[in-house]
Amino acid sequence: MEVVFAYRVRYRSIHVVRSAGVHMKVNCIHYTQAMVFVLLTACFSQAAIVADSVADFSGTQGQGNWYYGYYPGTLSPSSFVLMGTFNPPGRPNYWVVEDGPALPNFFTGLNDIGGHPNGVLGDRSDAIHYAVRRWIVESSGLYTISGNIGDLESGPGGNGVIGRIFSGDIEVYTQSISEGDFSGVNYSLTFNLTAGTTLDFVIDANGDNDLFDNTRFTAMISSAAIPEPSSLLLLVGGCMVAFGRRRYVSC
Repeated sequence: MEVVFAYRVRYRSIHVVRSAGVHMKVNCIHYTQAMVFVLLTACFSQAAIVADSVADFSGTQGQGNWYYGYYPGTLSPSSFVLMGTFNPPGRPNYWVVEDGPALPNFFTGLNDIGGHPNGVLGDRSDAIHYAVRRWIVESSGLYTISGNIGDLESGPGGNGVIGRIFSGDIEVYTQSISEGDFSGVNYSLTFNLTAGTTLDFVIDANGDNDLFDNTRFTAMISSAAIPEPSSLLLLVGGCMVAFGRRRYVSC
């Protein structure tokens, strides 16, 4: 994204009387506005997308700082376990917990746009699994996390899901999604993150009911536009010069 500042430099004519008595006409260029605006363009760093759960999805754990796993039994980031199988028969482009000989033992899985948790009401092995997409912060700074959570399938007995976001061990966002809510909910959060912090995007079956819980949960992570310290010093110094010497006089 490029920010363009428009500015206008004004000229005017004045008369200067020299000691020898000669009248001279001089053009004065008022360039204070021009300098300030040019300095402003260099001062602010622009927001940039640093991670995108859809575009960055891959069959390699850790690529782009993304990891694909689950919480077994308890809703706790410290219990995070990596999924071990990618692209199994019958579930193309999916990370799964375990692939059985005929059907996967669990519903638990993640693909590019979302995933599915596991409970005890479906036709798979009974276990509470929270499907978790994890991203690890590489550089400290102010970030905006945005995306959409919505239902991707609906049927009898389903009770919806809960989308959750954890920053480290702290839950910073919770959103219930009703069964059949295909439009879902858009979210956007902005806060400071330190390097090494884990961001977990969790699909919760909403209890032990995993019927029709295929869920969309996308995440785009952007660095927020903030002034860079070195550029701020440049701006302050430039403004002092600009306002101290307001015009240039050519004879």
